[in-house]
Amino acid sequence: QDNNGKEYSHSILRLVEGQLLTMLSYRKRGAMVHRKDSSRAIIAIYCSFFLLLYLLCYAYPQLSASLTLEDGPVEWLGALALLLAAIGFASCARKSRWYILLALFCFFAFAEEISWGQRLFGFSSPTFFRQWNTQDETNLHNLAFVSGLDKDGQKLPWWGNLITAGRIFTLCCFSFGVFIPWGVHFSTFVKKQVEKWNFPLLPTNIAYLFLWNYLLFRLFFTWQKVQEHSCNEIKESAYGVALFICAYTLLKKEKTATS
Repeated sequence: QDNNGKEYSHSILRLVEGQLLTMLSYRKRGAMVHRKDSSRAIIAIYCSFFLLLYLLCYAYPQLSASLTLEDGPVEWLGALALLLAAIGFASCARKSRWYILLALFCFFAFAEEISWGQRLFGFSSPTFFRQWNTQDETNLHNLAFVSGLDKDGQKLPWWGNLITAGRIFTLCCFSFGVFIPWGVHFSTFVKKQVEKWNFPLLPTNIAYLFLWNYLLFRLFFTWQKVQEHSCNEIKESAYGVALFICAYTLLKKEKTATS
């Protein structure tokens, strides 16, 4: 009877253990499905919102111009997104030194976007920037010969647009958000290098944020010839928001890994 009782107890324990494992597996699957759904929702909202802004450039240029003024809502949306991205990346700095570099990159982009607080604090541009900045602002990305313009604000020939601040910023965003995640997905060599250097890895679907913004900009600016200033402001803001989504995604990933 004792043996029968022990066997009966063990069978009950195995049954309970099996049920608990099943419940845990369902919870994990549910969490994975929830994360996928939330990621898709974020991407869908992002794509819809910035499509609307680009459409405003085409259909309602005056309204778009008012939204994309200097220190306007579109510019501040991108600037604040960059600042939050910098904070998010800095929060993960203990996990990898690359997060420090990403945080500095986003903070530098934020500071450049608001001209290092020039209009916010009301200080005038130093002599160097008054002479060489095409908008008389205290920032580097609008300096002559790195903005695609000369110091008089006139467009440079094609060779003057090969290497600009905007192109360098776009290349950095695409390297982080598109080339590396997709490179890891399709190449064993790239995957080994990313693991070796402990580089923060984004999910492959994040690439759609950067690709969507680039394609919309090309569609409305290059092909439809809509307002250049408005399109550029929307493009910069969209990249800023995309970087914030990257920081948020990696912050959640690092917290999940440690929990």
